[in-house]
Amino acid sequence: MKRVFFALLSLIALCRPGFTDGSTDWVETTDRSDDPEIIRLMDESNFSRKIELAKALGERRDPYAADIIVHYLSLYRHNRRYEQDLVLSSILSAVFPPKSEEARRTARIEANREAIADLIGECDGFESDALKAACIRLGVDAGIAGIGPLAAREGGRLALSLRKNRGLADRAQTEEILAILEAIGRLGVKNFGGLPADFARFSGDRRIVERARAVTSTLE
Repeated sequence: MKRVFFALLSLIALCRPGFTDGSTDWVETTDRSDDPEIIRLMDESNFSRKIELAKALGERRDPYAADIIVHYLSLYRHNRRYEQDLVLSSILSAVFPPKSEEARRTARIEANREAIADLIGECDGFESDALKAACIRLGVDAGIAGIGPLAAREGGRLALSLRKNRGLADRAQTEEILAILEAIGRLGVKNFGGLPADFARFSGDRRIVERARAVTSTLE
C-alpha cells in the first residue's frame, strides 16, 4: 500500500511541479523501511519541497534516518552546492532538534551513530558554518572520535577570521563559534590551548566573549 501511495505521489510530482498533496503527512507516518521511497521523492522534488520533506522526518516515530543522511552526504561529496548544505542542515535540525527531550535526542543519536561519524569525517570540507556547528554539537553528544581535533581546527580557522575582520562574524560563523565553545567546555581537554582566550580577545560579539571567558575559567 505504501509503495502504491508513493507511486501516486511521484506521478503527481512529475505532472505538477511545486505540488501540494499530503506527502509531508505521509513522511511523518513512515519508518526506515520507507527510506528508499523518501529519498526518491526528495530527489525528484524542487528545493523548497525537499526542505519540507526533510522537516517532516523529525515528526516520525522511527528515530533512524541514517540512510537519508548518508545519501545526501554522498551527493554533497560530488556536488558541493549551497542546496545540499541546506538540505543536510534541515535534516539534522529536524531529526536532532537541539531543544528536544534528552531521552528522545539520545535515542536518535544512538540510532544514527554511524551516519553522525560519517558527517564528522567530512565536516572539514563543508562550506556551511551552520552545518559545521550542527555536526560539532552532534559529534560531542555522540562521543564521536576525532570531534576534539575537529573543533580545534575549526576554532583556529574562525579565530583567525575574527582577527582579520576586526571581531566581525556573520550569524553562521557565530553559531559555529558558540558550538565550539560548548564542545571545549564539555570535553575539557588540554589541546585547545588558548583558543577560548583568542575568541574572547578577538570577537566583537558579547555572547562569544562571555562564553569564551566562562570556558577559559573552567579550564584554568
